[in-house]
Amino acid sequence: MTESEMQERRAYIQAVRDSFSDASSHTASRQPYTWEEKEEEVVGRRAFWKLRLLLSIMLFAAFVLSDRTKTPFFSLTADTLTDKICENQLLSDTFDSFRHLLVEK
Repeated sequence: MTESEMQERRAYIQAVRDSFSDASSHTASRQPYTWEEKEEEVVGRRAFWKLRLLLSIMLFAAFVLSDRTKTPFFSLTADTLTDKICENQLLSDTFDSFRHLLVEK
């Protein structure tokens, strides 16, 4: 390797080092990432869960009211709703699994 090639290589290496130091100074001057950009999405999720909780509480209250007063709710009584829940295969399989776990222990 000749002296001129070595000088060119040193200049190239220095240029690359300078480019990295320039990049680090640019990134240091940037503001850190904040969560404010996604705050609207989080608020939407919270509102969805609040609405879902409110709806479930209202449906449960309607079920209890229908059961206590024996009045139909959308032409369904509490007895027919409990029968439909008991007929649900997935739910009965889940209860059977839990019974199986409790009996073994």
